[in-house]
Amino acid sequence: MSFWNSTPAPEQRPIEPDFWVQEEGEPSEPWSYADRFWDNAEPPPPPATDPLTGSVSADGGRSSADSELSGYHVITGMEPGTPYVFTGARLEGALDPAMWLFANAHTYDDFVASGTLVNDQFTNGTVDYLAYADDTVPANIPGPWRDPQATVNAPESGIVTAVVTNYASGPEADGDGRFDYQLVIEGGPYNAPGTSEPPMDRFWEAPVDDTPAPIEDGFWLFG
Repeated sequence: MSFWNSTPAPEQRPIEPDFWVQEEGEPSEPWSYADRFWDNAEPPPPPATDPLTGSVSADGGRSSADSELSGYHVITGMEPGTPYVFTGARLEGALDPAMWLFANAHTYDDFVASGTLVNDQFTNGTVDYLAYADDTVPANIPGPWRDPQATVNAPESGIVTAVVTNYASGPEADGDGRFDYQLVIEGGPYNAPGTSEPPMDRFWEAPVDDTPAPIEDGFWLFG
């Protein structure tokens, strides 16, 4: 067993009985590498039952493809052929939302490049169109008209792009120029935008530097 000088150890917090995640912070007490592992993986995605949130511009239109006006969500990890129910539930009463669903992953620029928009608006002829919904279920909170809901079978890619738009909303009340909503997805597993499957197999033992450092006034025990 040897003593080595080392830089101050960062704070740690347990995440599982025998796993630790490294965090920046003030120096902590010395620790041992024996039987300790470090998780450098990304955190797992949120549970698939959690609704996604977004907003649409108060200046948007019912079929606007412009991502500055409408809310885009790319949903991955869906089971191909499985029916999924998408609901655009308003979080501000004055919002009158509509919703467009498309197979595969798309951005506003993709739609423009496809040449399938009409005056910057979605139609049922837009590339990979799956469904359009408006006023199909009772409003999540009191407001004009109803909320959109549509059921589609997940495509072979397991990816759906959902776009929530502003159909004919009332005055925007909180002053930010946007209306908030939730996108609720039911029917099967999926990954929230910007996440992937939990990297459950990405644990490894922390490396140990076997090169002695000059001995100064602090020591950490590694054994």
